[in-house]
Amino acid sequence: MSVQAVAQNSRESILDAAQQLIARHGYDGFSMRELSQHSGVAKSTLYHYFQDKREIYLNVLERDMRLLQEKLAAMVGTSAEPTRDRLYALIAVYNDAVQERGILALNVLRSAGELDAAFSRFFRQQRDAFMQPFRTVLLDGVEQGAVRGDLDVDMAILSLIGMINGFVAQRMLVDCIGDEAVIPAREMMIEHTLALYLGGISRRS
Repeated sequence: MSVQAVAQNSRESILDAAQQLIARHGYDGFSMRELSQHSGVAKSTLYHYFQDKREIYLNVLERDMRLLQEKLAAMVGTSAEPTRDRLYALIAVYNDAVQERGILALNVLRSAGELDAAFSRFFRQQRDAFMQPFRTVLLDGVEQGAVRGDLDVDMAILSLIGMINGFVAQRMLVDCIGDEAVIPAREMMIEHTLALYLGGISRRS
């Protein structure tokens, strides 16, 4: 294995460990010392790859957002496919990603008011790429008459994301009290979200 490959593997291992710690303790709750113990990488070596924990946090977020954007972009489909099917695919991808990374995602939201300008700039830069797959599907739906022409597309996307995030937050809460009976199955949740969402944005007769 080349030196570059070893370095990349070490970097990814550090980010994997950091992601687990951030999910568990939040940004303020993890330290470079704890990260060193959790990753098995010497503390001095951590600083070879990253300047500080702030840079690590940004890199964890950037990696997650990049992977999510790639998954969403791969599921956009074509305008020849039904709007409902395309939205189902996007909702499923986003739901699965947030379920997997949910604690980290909600920690980000919780810390949003405390983040500095660099974090704010990061989210602004990522937002458009993240929303574009949803925007493409909804705009195609408008052209096909499946979606209202007067729809505020970006607000509709944020509303959809908020619905899914709500289910994730509920799952986290229920996981804490151990009552699995009140958590809807994945497919049921996606179908419910899609039915409720489309019922509100279908073209008016």
